[in-house]
Amino acid sequence: MLEERRSVIKQRIIRTLLNNPEGNLSKYRLAQLSQSKFSSVHRVLKQLETKGLIEQTRVKDFKQLIIIWQKWQVKPHRSEYVIKNPIEILRSTDLQYALTTYQAENTVQNYLFPSRTDFYISPEDRILWHKMFSSEGLVGKGNTRILIGDKHVFLSDILSQWINDCFYSSAYIRFI
Repeated sequence: MLEERRSVIKQRIIRTLLNNPEGNLSKYRLAQLSQSKFSSVHRVLKQLETKGLIEQTRVKDFKQLIIIWQKWQVKPHRSEYVIKNPIEILRSTDLQYALTTYQAENTVQNYLFPSRTDFYISPEDRILWHKMFSSEGLVGKGNTRILIGDKHVFLSDILSQWINDCFYSSAYIRFI
């Protein structure tokens, strides 16, 4: 449990750096934005600087920083449901959520054919989502997966960066 918590903090710090790669954040501001202790920020920044990925709070190697972030990634807790039309339910709710990149891409471009809708929710909203989805369908492995992750996932609406002629995008879409 403690190791999972540390990994979540590391993810928050890196996610904040990826959203502010210019290096204009102080370590104290980085701690505030990542909702982490200053000592944790200092320790993680030292590790990343030793690897040559950052200088102070400026990202030097965006691609490698994303790779490190993926290695430290903690699998979110999840709930699964069988729902007739989950996207319509998402469009009609006022609750905050973030579609995964795969589903968000399909919503924007309509080129993919996802068999499952995955999205992140805030841990505080877990019971509300369960009540809504269990009244609309069945609880159990199916076509809808709610990922209950770190609230910090909602930090930035869009994170995009050109890396070696590839466009990496993590677009979270909220239907209006």
